[in-house]
Amino acid sequence: MKQRYLAVYEHRKDGYSGFAPDLLGCIAIGKTLKEIQRNMREAFEAHIAALKARSDEIPKTTMTIVHFPHPSEGHGIDHWVIEDLGISATAQVQTHRQESAER
Repeated sequence: MKQRYLAVYEHRKDGYSGFAPDLLGCIAIGKTLKEIQRNMREAFEAHIAALKARSDEIPKTTMTIVHFPHPSEGHGIDHWVIEDLGISATAQVQTHRQESAER
């Protein structure tokens, strides 16, 4: 069985930060898009493995929409990348990517 989760990457001048809205506390950083994607997949795997080790329930996906703030809000983000990550029962992560650029 495969569970799908969104990963949201925010780019600022010094690199990327990422989070998974449905997996509280699952975050990552990286200098490049490739690095943040790799780090986020590792964070997903570690997060799911930790939940399983504690016999905690794996959260169901509920997040399907992400709010992108208006540039006037002064957040310093120049673009976002949304990734749809599929996690199998063995916590292997597969990815399908969509990009959203602030214009």
